[in-house]
Amino acid sequence: MKKKNFVLVLHCHLPYVVNHGTWPHGTDWLFEAASETYIPLLQMFDRLYNDKIPVKITANITPILLEQMVHTDFIHGYKDYLSMKIQSAINDEIYFQSIGENKSYELAFFWEEFYKSILEYFESINENMVEKFKEISDRGQLEIITCGATHGYFPLLGNDEAISGQIGTAIDTYKKYFGKKPKGFWLPENAYRPAYKWKSPMGSKPAQERKGIEEILSKYGIKYFFVDTHLIKGGEIKGVYLQKFKSLQILWSNFKKQYEEHEKSQKALSPYKPYLIYEHEENPVYVLVRDEKTGAQVWSGDMGYPGDSNYLEFHKKKFPGGHQYWKVTGNKVDLGDKLPYDINKALKMTESHAKHFLSSLENIVKNDLQDDDHGIVSLYDAELYGHWWFEGIKWIENLYREMAKSDIVRPETAYNNIKSGKIGGKVSLPEGSWGQGGFHYIWFNDWTKWTWKYIYESEDLFKKLVKECKENDKIKTKILKQMAVELLLLESSDWQFLISTWSARNYAENRITHHYDNFKKLYAMYLSYEKSKKLKKEETTLLNKINEEDDIFKNINLQNWSL
Repeated sequence: MKKKNFVLVLHCHLPYVVNHGTWPHGTDWLFEAASETYIPLLQMFDRLYNDKIPVKITANITPILLEQMVHTDFIHGYKDYLSMKIQSAINDEIYFQSIGENKSYELAFFWEEFYKSILEYFESINENMVEKFKEISDRGQLEIITCGATHGYFPLLGNDEAISGQIGTAIDTYKKYFGKKPKGFWLPENAYRPAYKWKSPMGSKPAQERKGIEEILSKYGIKYFFVDTHLIKGGEIKGVYLQKFKSLQILWSNFKKQYEEHEKSQKALSPYKPYLIYEHEENPVYVLVRDEKTGAQVWSGDMGYPGDSNYLEFHKKKFPGGHQYWKVTGNKVDLGDKLPYDINKALKMTESHAKHFLSSLENIVKNDLQDDDHGIVSLYDAELYGHWWFEGIKWIENLYREMAKSDIVRPETAYNNIKSGKIGGKVSLPEGSWGQGGFHYIWFNDWTKWTWKYIYESEDLFKKLVKECKENDKIKTKILKQMAVELLLLESSDWQFLISTWSARNYAENRITHHYDNFKKLYAMYLSYEKSKKLKKEETTLLNKINEEDDIFKNINLQNWSL
């Protein structure tokens, strides 16, 4: 039997938090993700490379995350954060030793060594995670792709110019850090919209003809993107977030009354091959389909590996911001009844779960794939591994070590998977995302409707200004570029997600209001400058303040908002 491909795709993303709070919401999110996910991933790639274990992974690192990884304020704050975590572990050691809790003392010592190793590694790569990711990509272990600049929710953005601004800024940022164009694209929230006469969900304007997202991707030379299984197969749509958030269960119970399953495909299309979605002589675009079976092995709250009783309990810490000393014990077990964590048992479980997952892959190949199918594509949020599921990165490493022995499955990158066989033909896809029900209710609902009023107003204003601005005026251009940054930050889909899940609702609402206010202040400044042809002292101070606070995408290209 010819080996089939296994394409592991990781979505690395955090909203812009630098200069916008620390704990409990803000830069600490980035510090935690760097310590528990990004740097452990880099260390894993190095170990597999040194041991000559074949590994091919595809990872989207969102443009806004790239900008934060190299931000001076992040780098300085991160080293302080790691020093704090190390000292906290030492304090725990002293405490546990004083009360004779030897097992807890050993785990505290583990945390001390863990964070010391993270700090040493960070310093060994010259405090530059982006450059290290590039090195790993250059040596063939990793295909890095891109995403919307700030993870804007494409199907709901108010005009095609706004989508173009998200994509164009993403391409420019990718080229800045990796020296070339990306081939692949992760649609934020895997949310897709075809071309049709679109009407704003706010109902304030007449319907307008809109391009399909694939057409705008083609304009920028993108070769492929991913879609959820139901867009190809139809039928029931199983979201990836519903089991994790009770608030989403409430929203879903309201939405499902009006929900209809996508009609099942008459052609019985296989999710195990790529399809052509946009024909173009120079820049055709293909879609790869998420595999639900392998997804459930990790995402499912009932059968997913992270729920195993031996793994580290994410939600219980010695004190807020402190270390974790308890295991999952059971999904229905109250936090107060969680039992002590045994890291050796947990690491052994990653070995057995890696073997089980490989066996699942091989069974899918044997039972579900046809001769002309390319392989299995599995999509996950990167932060699920290491951060939410502490042992998850060790599980990935063990999976590739096991896969090296397989005669049935081999690792491959997404683009090489497309090239490895015959394309499944041309498809037209319905609108949808990877939320439960496959539609937009997580991002557009009664709790978030007001945010879209701000977004649509700002998008329309900015489209008008970019279209009218033809003067070579440095001050006007500087204002417009900062307006572009504030618009991108306002469009981030993270804010609606945090509101709908109640996980950081006040923070998200404040951020939306803040970037909208900044945008409107800059707009007033733009109009004032047009009249007087000079900036007042207080306007210059304000412009510099906003620019310093949100100093990202520094060479942003306003032409990205032109179609």
